[in-house]
Amino acid sequence: MIRHIIFDLDGTLVDSCGDCVTILSDMLRERGSMHMIDHDAARPWMSKGGVEMVSALMGGESLNPEADLMEFRERYKQFTTPKASVFNGVAEGLERLGATSARLAICSNKPAVLCERVLEDVDLASHFDAIVGWKDGMRKKPHPDLLDETLQLLDADPKDCVFIGDSRLDKELAVQANMRFYFVSYGYAEKEWSPGNSISFDSFSQLTDALVMELQAQYV
Repeated sequence: MIRHIIFDLDGTLVDSCGDCVTILSDMLRERGSMHMIDHDAARPWMSKGGVEMVSALMGGESLNPEADLMEFRERYKQFTTPKASVFNGVAEGLERLGATSARLAICSNKPAVLCERVLEDVDLASHFDAIVGWKDGMRKKPHPDLLDETLQLLDADPKDCVFIGDSRLDKELAVQANMRFYFVSYGYAEKEWSPGNSISFDSFSQLTDALVMELQAQYV
């Protein structure tokens, strides 16, 4: 039985790649660099760790990745995420799911303050009973720290949850927790990676239809 639906954020609900590329490109330009970030090539880096992403996308211009990541995050806090960054069907889908018996939550490697800021910017925050992002002292997915906090806030048992995500990390996290995993194929997963026997969806609308049908069937 599904009582709780837990979502990854970037690559699942919000296409943050363009926003990240914009911020990093501004950093490069202000440093007088001619280095250009290719948007399509940047997409797989969105599911990597912050230092790895910043270092890879800034290339040889990133002489101190840790400092560059701090600057990137400070700029992100001041950045307004456009509503167009929300994947097609997400706003409508969350409205439909919010009208069911299920409780919705976010579990993301993105820093907590940025999770909250992004969701507020795109008018999605009100759909969630719990919003969990990374904080100092916590290990990132696929370590269980973030999911454990999410489950605690929801007072949820993993067997009553489904995790929705777009990456290898998300599936590994769900498998470790003995939690059902649904994969969205439009996100940032590496092209060569397959979610195996997990159920896959090519759009958020397809995912919503399947979840609503499953939730309705539980009470027939």
